[in-house]
Amino acid sequence: KEYEVEHYTPKTEEPVGASKETCATIVKLSGKITSGSTEVTGLASTAGLAVGTEVAGSGIPAGTKITSVKSATIVVLNNKATKTETTTLTFTTPTGYEYRAGQKLCVEKGKAGYTYHEPETLYAKSCQGGDTYGSKGFCEYENKSSGCDAENMSAAEDPNKWGYLEGPVIDAAILSTHHSFIVDNFKCGKQLGELNVWGSIAQFWRGPVGTGGGAGTGYIKNYNYDNRLATEQPPNFLTPSTNSWKSMRVTAPPNGFEG
Repeated sequence: KEYEVEHYTPKTEEPVGASKETCATIVKLSGKITSGSTEVTGLASTAGLAVGTEVAGSGIPAGTKITSVKSATIVVLNNKATKTETTTLTFTTPTGYEYRAGQKLCVEKGKAGYTYHEPETLYAKSCQGGDTYGSKGFCEYENKSSGCDAENMSAAEDPNKWGYLEGPVIDAAILSTHHSFIVDNFKCGKQLGELNVWGSIAQFWRGPVGTGGGAGTGYIKNYNYDNRLATEQPPNFLTPSTNSWKSMRVTAPPNGFEG
């Protein structure tokens, strides 16, 4: 069995840097540095630069970062320059994305309560209890109770928020091309009255919906054929995905045949 949890696809970007493992924007700009000063002047633009942007180049000590953007052409660093010259500096601004080594990709950080799943490039909320994450935002669970020691599931307990239904009425033309129309765990829980179907049921094999009797479980079948289906096609009725027949040969009737 499975149920869907909240999930979303994050934004991604290609990593940069010599190792191709850096999630950042790299810009090279010419600027003037002065020995003993923390200012870089004469930049063509400071657009895209920010506090925390790493700065590297001739006359710039290792570990240098921008502490403030003073103007459209000037930034202030946390370390003083060791030379006086106009030089090309490399500005590396982290994007806040996380490098995923398994994908060699930079992925935006997830929202609180979401877990990242490779290689789907997908964030999803955690599954309930000990359920296992499958794929595409769906969690898988298994009913391992052999003794039916649990009561019927309420809407609050049901991952799909349905809960048990007493005496449901279904108006439909039901088709199962490979399996059956069946009630899950029909041997467990209390009696839920009649399962009322008005329409038709076409299935590969007949499916149980309860055990019946005085101490039975599940439902008692109350199936009613809708005679309109003998001449009218139901709305939105799907064409079976597979057919067991195909046209092998077509023979024209003999001349004069009036059958």
